[in-house]
Amino acid sequence: MLVEQVILAHLDYLNQIVDFVEGRKPEAQTRSHTECTLGRWLAGEGQEHREAPWFDELFERHRRFHEVTQAAVQLTQEGRGAEAQEKVNEAYQLFSWIESTLLNL
Repeated sequence: MLVEQVILAHLDYLNQIVDFVEGRKPEAQTRSHTECTLGRWLAGEGQEHREAPWFDELFERHRRFHEVTQAAVQLTQEGRGAEAQEKVNEAYQLFSWIESTLLNL
């Protein structure tokens, strides 16, 4: 896994979600936490780090990141923009933690 590529892919994904929530894009493609490079790594090769103190939290925050971005899209589609923006804010916080953790591996 190339950490920088994983980080940039998640940032690009988050920016795409933000563009949709803020009305700059007509649609957004969401993904589950198992469909991206990091999710596949966590479920596969990353399992060798299962006992590391950071592993479970990284797994959970990564899962939550994808869950929150999916919720932001759903809320936007339902016309609930303020709630969608709250989810985006949470996604940024999760991304920041994920990025910091990956850069320190």
